[in-house]
Amino acid sequence: MRTRYVGPLVALPLALALTACGGGGGGGSTASTDFSATPSGTLNGWAFDNADDVGQARMDYAKDELKGVTIKLDQTAFDAQKFTTRLAGGDVPDVVQMDRRYVTTYAAQNLITPLDKCFSAHDVDPDKQWYPFVVDDVRFKDQVWAVPQFYQPPAILLNTRVMDAAGVTPEQIDTSKPDELVAAIGKMYKESGGVPTSLGFDPVATGQAGLWVLANGGKLTDDAGTTVAGDSGELWIRTPAVMDGYLDNQAETAAVLVDGWFRTGDIARIDGEGYVTIVGRVRERIKRGGYSIFPAEVETVLLAHPAVAEAAVVAMPDPTLGEEVAAFVALRPGAAADAETLIAWCRERLAAFKYPRRVTLLDALPRSATGKVLKAKLV
Repeated sequence: MRTRYVGPLVALPLALALTACGGGGGGGSTASTDFSATPSGTLNGWAFDNADDVGQARMDYAKDELKGVTIKLDQTAFDAQKFTTRLAGGDVPDVVQMDRRYVTTYAAQNLITPLDKCFSAHDVDPDKQWYPFVVDDVRFKDQVWAVPQFYQPPAILLNTRVMDAAGVTPEQIDTSKPDELVAAIGKMYKESGGVPTSLGFDPVATGQAGLWVLANGGKLTDDAGTTVAGDSGELWIRTPAVMDGYLDNQAETAAVLVDGWFRTGDIARIDGEGYVTIVGRVRERIKRGGYSIFPAEVETVLLAHPAVAEAAVVAMPDPTLGEEVAAFVALRPGAAADAETLIAWCRERLAAFKYPRRVTLLDALPRSATGKVLKAKLV
């Protein structure tokens, strides 16, 4: 597709980027693209996995605006490793939805296309269309490389009565200065008999879990309990609100409470802005030849297949790799797909070490009385 225009869509830290090797021209160039022409052909999109009411409304709007264009979407989640693998293999989508933190990195590598000519052709001034600091997140070398989406600026409600009593000023409640913020929280925090009576700061807004972790002494650790940085790890927290232990179960208490830290059992990532993403559970993590794989990611890809109704991914013992990725799938009524088809589907959408080597078809997955999948019965 040689000409295309993605209209200004107004989304949390997500952005839309045009790949450099797509119809916009190679190597990050837009010289051969006429953004003012009537769009035609096929538009291939990837990572549009937010299929809620808002996401569907955006898709409907795009189809209405691009009447002469056939829109094909891959609704699996964005994966940075897979993105570069797809580009290297020539499997290049036209439009990709990704977290804005990736945009300038890919711009520096000429893997995506600058959009200034597109904005100019449609009389869009990015600095007026969106908040300036949002546009700055996707600006590189004085060019804008992505379309911001649904960015909602955070709002903090201040309780001046509590702040005044603790000698805290509004200027100290600044999420861009975590050291000052934590110090202010410490001044406002109160407890009675070990029970918190004033939290000091309660970041209930979506995406602000990182501040809660920071304020309560959270950290990510490896299997040995050593703090890790810039990678995923088990989330440990230390706060007066943590339990004293399990009733009449000292062994389980000792397993989760270590030197005042509570091991949540959740595997998480914390990005450079403090956003926390829970990616899986320690007990469910699959260790395949030195790589960690989280079942939820593989299950999401399987559930995107039109024939799949249910999917559960577990670890199976493997004499060479230690553990292997195995999937159990129930198909939709009347649908047809075999194990080889589903393995190929996953291989095209996941990193090489992540896709399942074994797929077993079942009439239905075993579930508890509350509807939870009983993975232990699948192993």
